[in-house]
Amino acid sequence: MPLPYQPPPHPQQHKATLDPFIFWYLKSVIQTDPHYEHQIYGPFNVYLQGIFPPWRRFAVIPQALIRPVVPAEQIDDDLANVSIGSTGGFHKSRKIRGPEINKSYPDFLVVRVKTLPSGARKYHIVSVVEIKVDDTPVPSITNINEQMMRYMRRLADLPHRSRNLIGYLVCKNLVIPYRISHPNGERTIVQLPAFNMFAPGDPFTNRLCAEAVQNWNEI
Repeated sequence: MPLPYQPPPHPQQHKATLDPFIFWYLKSVIQTDPHYEHQIYGPFNVYLQGIFPPWRRFAVIPQALIRPVVPAEQIDDDLANVSIGSTGGFHKSRKIRGPEINKSYPDFLVVRVKTLPSGARKYHIVSVVEIKVDDTPVPSITNINEQMMRYMRRLADLPHRSRNLIGYLVCKNLVIPYRISHPNGERTIVQLPAFNMFAPGDPFTNRLCAEAVQNWNEI
């Protein structure tokens, strides 16, 4: 079913339409100093679904599977050893014996869903969020940085994604963004400055609303 075109709102206009409950719910849970990540999953899912509404064909996928992409030089000429995923990547065919290694499961993957004439679906990746409950000081966050970098490198290999995709590592109220960049035509992952989710002006919601608006219509 084609998605009717709709003039995208300004990010602040979109933000103004959001139910205040989604902000209260997330903030109230995080400020209770939760000790387990699953305590944050519910309010974060509600928050993301409010910003990325299903009526614009967004989907928030918890524990989404990111499969490793098979390098071009390892793909058979007849494509017998690979299958094409919903995000456009070539992955190891399930007909090939042996386990598929190096699979990743970020906490939330935000996608735009497009239905193809065949009835199949295509996912365009809009954002990724990983949640950590960590009581250690900010400098010690380096021990979870590599996990997020690994997610971003895997997503960078997939064709159906926002070109300058931004992923977010959320450690309670601290947000660390990671962006896929293309300096001089070379793809790289850049860690951006961290910020407080609840800082004046609501910077996290502003960023996410901008990403929603950028993907408001079919890709």
